[in-house]
Amino acid sequence: MTVNRFPRPAAVLAAMILSAILNARLAAAAPTIPWVTNGPPAEDILSLAIDPLTPTTVYAGAELGRIFKSTNRGGSWNLLDTGLLTGANALVITPDASAIYVGTDNGAFVSTNAGSSWDPAGLDATVVNALVIDPNAPSTIYAGTGGGGGDQGIFRGTVGSTQWTPMNSGLPDTVVHGLATDPLQPEHTFPTTLFAVTDAGLFRSVDQAANWLSASSGLPDAALNVIVPDPINLFTLYLGTDVGVFVSNDIGQSWQAAADSFTSAISSIAIDPTSGNLYAGTFGDGVFASTDGGANWSDYNSGLTNGVVRALAIDAGSPPTLFAGTIGDGVFLTHPATQCLGDCDGSGDVTVNEIIAMVNIDLGSADVTTCPAADPDNTGMVDIAQIIAAVNNALVGCPL
Repeated sequence: MTVNRFPRPAAVLAAMILSAILNARLAAAAPTIPWVTNGPPAEDILSLAIDPLTPTTVYAGAELGRIFKSTNRGGSWNLLDTGLLTGANALVITPDASAIYVGTDNGAFVSTNAGSSWDPAGLDATVVNALVIDPNAPSTIYAGTGGGGGDQGIFRGTVGSTQWTPMNSGLPDTVVHGLATDPLQPEHTFPTTLFAVTDAGLFRSVDQAANWLSASSGLPDAALNVIVPDPINLFTLYLGTDVGVFVSNDIGQSWQAAADSFTSAISSIAIDPTSGNLYAGTFGDGVFASTDGGANWSDYNSGLTNGVVRALAIDAGSPPTLFAGTIGDGVFLTHPATQCLGDCDGSGDVTVNEIIAMVNIDLGSADVTTCPAADPDNTGMVDIAQIIAAVNNALVGCPL
């Protein structure tokens, strides 16, 4: 197909005109939307969960067993009458949204009516720090426990039952802080791969927790806090530690530091399943964002007045909504800027230099790989319509 292009002199002139226009009017571009909070006020938020079938519904677990529910993407929150008395450390919702589990300092509890009431679900007198549903067998649930009396280690249960079986072969007697599964596992026929973040390091199981092996190669001698698999890139996982973020591209067989720009421990990680952008919550410095797989990070704190972030969750709707649970100030939310035509660096806006880069690609003096956002259709070229669209994005802001 023939693509209409600027003649070379016209392209140069166009670049000059665009520069003049943009330098004069770029201030009109919409800024990145800052964080806001609509409550719950003065709460220590320990966990967040988004309803998989109704993503406008969000749950926030807090200290003293307080669980809050929003049905409008965090626009307002209601306190659920749970009857729980200890911290809601972990929340998980079954894929069909028929049951919500909460892990507390005194066992697990479950609701089968969207949080209206809660019943004991076993592991009495046990601190439950983490919960995860098996994506291959959604009736199977795993709990990571320890750190305050009672049993510690990993337990396997069945949705709807109060019975749990210890699954600790190969695992030291240690506190378990986090659990994760391979999100691409349902496409496979082999058993779910599980990961356990513990005081004794990172462990992996490939047989539904029957046996565990160390997966700590390349990890620092520091506290490990959270593990999250990449929902887009096969075999990739991210691990938050007290000394930064680490990445594995081989299902946890080896790890490398993703960046060394953090001064606070990493408490939580969220990944946008559409854009692949990473977000890391910290115990003191707020939230950081990366658009290149963790190689580079920038602070993402405009409007976030509390830097102690315990939990992150993202609803990849349109626009996406990122939630941050803080210690002391409830839940904050923002709508991350999505990469739009001409936004070469993923910053959320289009600049003069990015417009000029697109013109250079059109002229053939630069390769399209220098600005993938200039070629959303992967045609290997840029045309006049795309340049005009990018100019519009520069003038009025990237669409959310």
